[in-house]
Amino acid sequence: MKTQIEQISNEFFKLMKIDMTNLTIKCEDEERSIYFIHLETTDSKLIIWTHWQSLESIKHLLSRMIEKTIGDSVIIHLEVNDYLKSKEEKIFRYIDSRIDYVIKFQKEIVLPEYSSYERKKIHNYISEKKLETIKSYSIWEGNLRTMHLAPVITAKSINSNIDIDWIDI
Repeated sequence: MKTQIEQISNEFFKLMKIDMTNLTIKCEDEERSIYFIHLETTDSKLIIWTHWQSLESIKHLLSRMIEKTIGDSVIIHLEVNDYLKSKEEKIFRYIDSRIDYVIKFQKEIVLPEYSSYERKKIHNYISEKKLETIKSYSIWEGNLRTMHLAPVITAKSINSNIDIDWIDI
């Protein structure tokens, strides 16, 4: 299946007149048919476009073409010149700064709009940090769904420096 995906992907990008420097296909999960396509090109702006809108559309079209040709359901992750990797790193740096803010000021914040995939990545990133002083959660549904970072209020975080003398009681 990997060689078929490589042939279809190669033809797909050639028909789009994309100048390919390198195209590699890796099988991430053969049982669930998840494949990682890494494209190196000088035409990355054509593929990614504004806020990676074209990238998502191209990924969708390519995966439908592969499914139609192979006759089986396939999940494709398309990476162009490590764009998504660098985007993810920027998001995590931003999240780290927001975590610091929440911890310092003990105030809940609402993060900017993220896709469901990005929210999942952020939730996983925060849970992997194993922070006991902060929690993340999402509320609402669909396009209105927002992600929140909030301090965790525990008995330790409540002001326990109150000095009560038994004489004052």
